[in-house]
Amino acid sequence: MKRLFGFSAFVSTLLLVSACGFGGDNGQREDDDSSNRAGGSTITFELPDGVSEVTDYEPTDGWTKSFTDNPSDPTVVIRVSDDLGRTAEADSTLGVIQTEAMFGGPYGEDFSSEKVSKLEVKNADVGVEASFTTTQEEATVNGTWMFVSNRKSEKVAGVEIIGTSVAPAMIDGIRDSLEYTP
Repeated sequence: MKRLFGFSAFVSTLLLVSACGFGGDNGQREDDDSSNRAGGSTITFELPDGVSEVTDYEPTDGWTKSFTDNPSDPTVVIRVSDDLGRTAEADSTLGVIQTEAMFGGPYGEDFSSEKVSKLEVKNADVGVEASFTTTQEEATVNGTWMFVSNRKSEKVAGVEIIGTSVAPAMIDGIRDSLEYTP
């Protein structure tokens, strides 16, 4: 009877340890997948390699979170917002932000709007992607905005990718991994 109780206690301990993630690698894989996602509460994306959250970021112009490759000397900055606070539709919010940028906004006097295209994201009634360029400290800066909205939420969520070294593959990776839950 003692031997059976001892074996039973061993099996119970083993099952408990396995359930907590120490007994196999299934729990680890799930943690790795979720730890690569970043963003806000309504819009998320796969965080590119080498990019991490700026923990002391002060929200500005509707952007509430920021991520960068190097906080002291960034070449890539990604900003996120669950509600940019301009309008209730992604395409009209894009128009407002472009206008702000063209007329002395935070993107500098050399701001130039580039390509605008439709963005398909699940749960979004309207999605728009726009690229732009500007100059900061004599360096050309490339940027991309991805805005999505849903009529029921009346809020526009967005991601901005901007920098001097933004690889097209980074933009593609963020676009392809966007998830929106209004």
